[in-house]
Amino acid sequence: MNLSRIAAVTGLCLMTACDIPTDVPIIDQQWIVPIETTNISVSQLLPSGVTIVGTRFAVTVGSLATTRTLGDFCAGCNGTASPPAFTNSVSTPPQSLPNLVAGADLASGTVNLLISNGFAFDPTSNGGSVTVVVLDGVGGRVVGTTTITGSGLPAGQSTTRTFTLTPGSVGASLIATTTIDSKAGGPAVTMSSSQQFAVTATPQSILVNSAKVNVSSKAFNVDQQNLDVEDIDTDITDHLQEGAIVLDITNPFGVAMNATIRINYPGGVLTRTIAVPNTATSSVRLAYSGAELKLFLGKPGVTLTGNGTIAGTAGTITVTPTQTVQLKAKLDAKIQIGS
Repeated sequence: MNLSRIAAVTGLCLMTACDIPTDVPIIDQQWIVPIETTNISVSQLLPSGVTIVGTRFAVTVGSLATTRTLGDFCAGCNGTASPPAFTNSVSTPPQSLPNLVAGADLASGTVNLLISNGFAFDPTSNGGSVTVVVLDGVGGRVVGTTTITGSGLPAGQSTTRTFTLTPGSVGASLIATTTIDSKAGGPAVTMSSSQQFAVTATPQSILVNSAKVNVSSKAFNVDQQNLDVEDIDTDITDHLQEGAIVLDITNPFGVAMNATIRINYPGGVLTRTIAVPNTATSSVRLAYSGAELKLFLGKPGVTLTGNGTIAGTAGTITVTPTQTVQLKAKLDAKIQIGS
């Protein structure tokens, strides 16, 4: 511990290099010294499929896929004839964002599109088109779209495309809607209502600025920190009466939590439980007797660790990649001077 970090609120010299006189009347002095800062990172509140990449979250979203038959688009399209005229749309089932994610502020992303045309004709010939639209849930805003024209989907073949997603708010799921606008005409082909047309839209490189995450009852760990208390002199520790580790807490998440804080010292551990309110800032005290303080003050290899749980009523909150709960620790001890 650097001597410059030690502060005595009474102004009495309490630095470790000073001798404490014992031939004076008994006086209780308060000794306050900063110890260390530890954190609870937002990464511990994220569900599987959401990770931190720089200043954004990377979100994994599964493929949006559907397979339909020619009969689904064009009833009675069987036999040998020129390709028919029809316009019809089909949608994929909703594809949810990762579990417990209720929405996000989309920053960027793309969609890899795979269309397998099992029809005997290309619906984009003769001025036809196939349009794929990714939507923010059923009836939601258009998140991305692409249109294929000009004989772009040869019969019996698979075709790939990539298109960009538009930034903005999205909810808990995405869907993809495919609209086929087939124009009549062209050489005769042999059609069957069972011929299939498959669309798979796979979101890629999805980055979001923030995410709405359900954190109720979420478990977390307090980052381990080494407590720099080895250099506290015995002139201090021999006169310890009682004290506390005071945690000044900054809580950007606005949720209550319960935590167990452990002081690990050579040969043992001191455990305390705390309740952290849902306010932006708060302060809690971990009280220790003088005998307990002597177990770890002035000792090497002392660490602070912990773990806890978010309140079960916390619900869904909006989080950003840079948020962290910060716990600034300081020692507030009473020292008895004199004899």
